[in-house]
Amino acid sequence: MAILYFHLKGFKIYSQNNHHHHHEKYYYVIYNHKSGICSEKFPFLYGKHRINEYFHIKLDNNKHTSFTIYLYKKGLLKDELVSNLSYDSSKLPFDEVINENKLMNNTSKSSPHILCRISIHLSSSGLDPYNAPEYNIDNTPKYLDALDLDAGSDSYYETLL
Repeated sequence: MAILYFHLKGFKIYSQNNHHHHHEKYYYVIYNHKSGICSEKFPFLYGKHRINEYFHIKLDNNKHTSFTIYLYKKGLLKDELVSNLSYDSSKLPFDEVINENKLMNNTSKSSPHILCRISIHLSSSGLDPYNAPEYNIDNTPKYLDALDLDAGSDSYYETLL
């Protein structure tokens, strides 16, 4: 049985006004389109967190599935959906580990650009997660690289040691 493994490693927020409140609270959830189930909330405080969560989705008879990462900012009365990112397993190669930096989809024009760092492995056998040839893909748009050079971003990346 094939299994889709993914490891969420962090976020990078590109602020246009370089104004963030370090007490802001965020969380993310993972929505599995196959089962229709949403994960628990994974909270973190702006700039002070450890994102190191592993997930997997079993693919029945190698049928493809998809999942979406939703990133929220906690509010006093209502939480705000800031951005989301969807992956479709039909567009992923089998038995390769893809390490990717990918721009998330903003939910409003006032939201900052957010890059998600993720590793994905679509295993045909379901054995040996992340034990396959690795490929790095950096889909950071050039205009965000320029913002980063201007020190207008805050890194949320957490890497495994």
